[in-house]
Amino acid sequence: MRLHKYGLSAIAALILIVPAHSQSASGSTNSPATPKAPSLPAAPSTAVIPTAVATNLVGKASGDGHAIFSLGLNWNESVRHFSVAVPNTASVPVTVLGVQPTGGLYLTLFPNTIPANGTGDFHCLLLADSDGGATVDFIKVLTTNGTIVAEVRHDRTAVAQFSATSLQWTVGGGATPQSVTLTMSPGTSVPIGVKALGQGNTASLQSTGNQRYTITVTPGSTAKAEGFPVIVSFNPKLPGVSGVIGCEIVK
Repeated sequence: MRLHKYGLSAIAALILIVPAHSQSASGSTNSPATPKAPSLPAAPSTAVIPTAVATNLVGKASGDGHAIFSLGLNWNESVRHFSVAVPNTASVPVTVLGVQPTGGLYLTLFPNTIPANGTGDFHCLLLADSDGGATVDFIKVLTTNGTIVAEVRHDRTAVAQFSATSLQWTVGGGATPQSVTLTMSPGTSVPIGVKALGQGNTASLQSTGNQRYTITVTPGSTAKAEGFPVIVSFNPKLPGVSGVIGCEIVK
């Protein structure tokens, strides 16, 4: 067959009538792959806060006049709903302009005004896991008559007792090991590891029986003044316990 008999126009026509989809030997049609839509990241999970009736706390006056409240938390309690009766000692009612809590304390409900020589109920939610080991929080209430401060003490049942929470070495002295004794209350939590931050610093954990543990810390060098933390991990976690031993090399 000689293609020059058909001319260029005939060849072009033949090209145009070629099917858009080729057929396989079995006769099935192979369509172009359809691009897949990109997968979207999963929506972040929403923390579920347990529902609980707020505990009404009665405060007592401190030396400088602000009210003090005690939560009396259990050793493993990480969430507490409560309300505090913030006092207004002025002879006139005050308007609440703003509220500033500290740490893991959140205000869920508070009044617009506090009556003269009366109190206003401030409803709070404590998330101790985000409180960084704090043992006390404050609620500062800005009013039209100044700032009212309420002190909220956690007063948590203590189950981890450190013989020391800080260690010191001297610059140029020996990098000798130092130890801290950790005593745990039975049936609560167990220390599962220690970690010394900083280059060359080491820490170890050893059980000595009767819920007692020895934490031994050795600095990598004492050539210069510096500090580093040793972090103790617990299982289960201990809310309100920082688990940090502060280590320092001083002049």
